Amino acid sequence: METIYDLGAKMIEAISKEKIVAGDIITIDKASGKISKLGRSFARSSDFDNVGPQTRFVQCPEGELQKRKEVVHTVTLHEIDVINSRTQGFMALFAGDIGEIKPEVREQIDQKVAEWREEGRAEIVPGVLFIDEVHMLDIECFTYMNRALESNLAPIVILATNRGICQ
Repeated sequence: METIYDLGAKMIEAISKEKIVAGDIITIDKASGKISKLGRSFARSSDFDNVGPQTRFVQCPEGELQKRKEVVHTVTLHEIDVINSRTQGFMALFAGDIGEIKPEVREQIDQKVAEWREEGRAEIVPGVLFIDEVHMLDIECFTYMNRALESNLAPIVILATNRGICQ
């Protein structure tokens, strides 16, 4: 089966960058436009007199060539909050100043994440919280942290300070 596609300038540039020629077996990620060279076809191996040690020969794919691939994205809950709290959406992550996230937005996100967890589409992985200059925190901060660390999804907490031992 043969299919003809119209390629854009970026795809053509990626093909020339990978030095793809007739007889090469490649994969194309439609979402990102990434092209990867898997190797050369065994059927075209007789067309070449000299091959280097880095040349891999692979079987030609058979059957349906357009396949679906599951892509896993790792995002933090904070990134989801920022994306949903701003009109710019995803670009708000790069703006820097995020301001306050409304409780209604956070509640909607919590409900959606809980729904995704039940469906098996999402998983919450505890992370690492690094707090520098911990000597600047007051007793209320430590009380809040203590309560938060009792959760089953509590992160690993690393506290750092540049203060020496006090007398």
